[in-house]
Amino acid sequence: MIPGFWYQILSYGTSGLIFFALAASVPAYRLGWRGVPVGVALITVFIGVSDVWWIQSEMNKPDWSGTPDMDILFHFGLFGRVGSINLLLLPLAGMGLLLRRALNPSDDAGGSDSAMSP
Repeated sequence: MIPGFWYQILSYGTSGLIFFALAASVPAYRLGWRGVPVGVALITVFIGVSDVWWIQSEMNKPDWSGTPDMDILFHFGLFGRVGSINLLLLPLAGMGLLLRRALNPSDDAGGSDSAMSP
């Protein structure tokens, strides 16, 4: 049995899963710790745009019955969805940081600027 929060990620399909995995891990690998918020921002924008697009398409159907709509509950659900998906994908960011450290042992995985290095 799959726990309910995994259905949130699975609802975006294969392309969404691939995007989530890449958005969580690649910025962390390329930018170090500074890449983690970049990945979170990418995932947040993707979820926000796709959920708003979905709800708009449902509301534009001729037989729309009033639900779903973009009320305050939709926004609370969107924020909860963004938070839970980003939390579930955090281990992928950690794996990106670990891979960065393994492949670049001289780097501290912090993404320090060369101007700051001695």
